[in-house]
Amino acid sequence: MLSPFGELKKLAGFTQPARTTLIKDGVGADTVFGYITKACTGSQGEFYIRNFGVVRKFMADGKVETLLDTEGNNFTDLYCGQNG
Repeated sequence: MLSPFGELKKLAGFTQPARTTLIKDGVGADTVFGYITKACTGSQGEFYIRNFGVVRKFMADGKVETLLDTEGNNFTDLYCGQNG
C-alpha cells in the first residue's frame, strides 16, 4: 500500500515461487499470492486482483478473500474502469 507520504507498506502475504499454484486467503502474513495477472482499485479503497485465474478482493486492513458467485463458483474474469 502506498501512503499519502510516499511510503510503500506491505499489508498482506507473500508470493509463491514460480510454478507453484497455491493461494491462500487470510489476513496479513497468512495470505499467499500466486501469479497476479491483473489488478484494479475499488471505490472503497479495496483492490481486486486476478490471481491464478480467480478474482480476489484485497482490503485495506490486509484481509484477502477469493470472490464466489451465488452458486459458490470462483469468479474468473476481472474488468476495470467505468465499463467494467
